[in-house]
Amino acid sequence: MTESIKELRKICQKEDYRKKGNLIARYITRDAALYITKFILPTGITANQVVVIVIALGIISGFAFMSGAYFMSFAGAVIFQLWYLFDHVDGQVARYRKVVDLTGAFYDFYGHYIVHFFILGGIAIGLYVRYSSMGVLLSGFLAAFSVNMISLLHDCEYKAYYHALSKEEDEVTARVRLSGTGKNEKQSFLKTLFSLMHKFCEIHVIMNFVTAAAILDLFSRSNWLLAEMIMLSAAASAVWITGFVYIIKNRQIDKNYKNIFRRK
Repeated sequence: MTESIKELRKICQKEDYRKKGNLIARYITRDAALYITKFILPTGITANQVVVIVIALGIISGFAFMSGAYFMSFAGAVIFQLWYLFDHVDGQVARYRKVVDLTGAFYDFYGHYIVHFFILGGIAIGLYVRYSSMGVLLSGFLAAFSVNMISLLHDCEYKAYYHALSKEEDEVTARVRLSGTGKNEKQSFLKTLFSLMHKFCEIHVIMNFVTAAAILDLFSRSNWLLAEMIMLSAAASAVWITGFVYIIKNRQIDKNYKNIFRRK
């Protein structure tokens, strides 16, 4: 393989990769992952095999956190960062090999649930080892549970769409993207607060806060990682419960379905 990074960027990146996703992914992670992709491509490793590496990194990170030692928490945070970097490689490999499919996407998404719970659960166990507090353990596992529950809100929404579409007798088309209606409405203070809390619970944000906390704890023997997990457990619990209640109360899935799909 002789493609340069510039050529691989055209082949392996999505056309709008600078426009979608969080700022770190758009301007740092996706470009950095391309160098790993360049190294992997000549080996013949497939995108699904990269996902195995990604899941393994997440599990290793979780085990590192479980020790409770300050240095091992730092090591776990570094591996956490590597996990996020490699999590962008499988898609790039798939696009290069022209094997982008739904099975690969399913495998990738399913791996996220495994890794998110394993890493956050590992942090919870490590903090319990460090502080010998059952409250700390429960708070950590509440954070891990709630972060996955936030993801389930979206996944169950799409499952409901599939259930409805499978019963449609007429041909149906999507008229807007699933990510929203495309309207730029001014948000109220409460919606803005909810959006900020939701952002705090996104895995790349969690990863960076955990890394910063692990570094501070390593050098100061302080309680930054504990504070991060307590805040995360509170924020993530509030986000998924509020989101769930809002969806049910306002029949939001039905409204979204009508806005997104139409019969021909």
